[in-house]
Amino acid sequence: MRTVATEERVEIKRRTADKTKVPDVRGMSAKDAVYLIENTGMSARVEGYGRVVKQSIQPGTIPQAGVVVVITLK
Repeated sequence: MRTVATEERVEIKRRTADKTKVPDVRGMSAKDAVYLIENTGMSARVEGYGRVVKQSIQPGTIPQAGVVVVITLK
């Protein structure tokens, strides 16, 4: 936090989410896929066991804020 003088000009910018693309996690373990998805600012939900065979959002697309990528393992 920073204190400013009464006459000092302050500009406030609203921070927006980066337009991160959905990663291609097919073939990965659940642990690796969730790590990659969550490190790009999205949430992941895992269904099944094994390796990722399907993901709910096409790789390379730009997701909307708050999106959950469902990954199916087999």
